[in-house]
Amino acid sequence: MVMATKSEVEAEIDADGAALSAIVRLLKSRQPLDLWPDDLLAILSAALAEAGNAAEMRKAISLRRHLFRGANIPPNVADISHHPDTPGLARRSERVRADLAGVVDYGCGARLGM
Repeated sequence: MVMATKSEVEAEIDADGAALSAIVRLLKSRQPLDLWPDDLLAILSAALAEAGNAAEMRKAISLRRHLFRGANIPPNVADISHHPDTPGLARRSERVRADLAGVVDYGCGARLGM
């Protein structure tokens, strides 16, 4: 196993934060989902997916409720299968799953143009 350098780890942490910030900006600006960059839509989709261990599933369900107020999730977000698995997707989606609800308004996903 190859160990990452400190600068590589810091760069990945910065990239995770940049992805979270970009998703926050898109949600707050009510950018229609069909105009979102594919990588950010994939991260949001993965963050909302009910996969993994029980704790991550509970976080995903809670984030869905926060973003969409219990309404149906748009198909282009709900269907993670059409998003490619890119490097860092799992880690970035976990960051979004953990932090997004704390920085956006309740129901902001329900206001997106579909």
